Amino acid sequence: MNDAMLTAWSTEVLSLAATVRGEGRYDSRVFIAAVFAAYCAKHGACSRSLFDRILLQAHAAGLVSLNRADLVGAMPAKMVADSLVTHPAGFATFHFIVAP
Repeated sequence: MNDAMLTAWSTEVLSLAATVRGEGRYDSRVFIAAVFAAYCAKHGACSRSLFDRILLQAHAAGLVSLNRADLVGAMPAKMVADSLVTHPAGFATFHFIVAP
């Protein structure tokens, strides 16, 4: 994915994240699974593994900010589990996209 495509994809994902409410949101952070569901609702069938790879690429490029869930006991367990994204090298895990 070239820079322009990655920027456009990131902008769309952040726009979708801004629309998530309820259980999908934890303060200014939005569970990755909720954003993925919104993305698939807009685009039809989509691949979670591809979404995660592009999300990590966008994060590395500074286009989106990802966070890890720290207080998992106070959060919906299924949403935390479904939102887990692990960096391929295994050195970082994420559950949230920081909403604009």
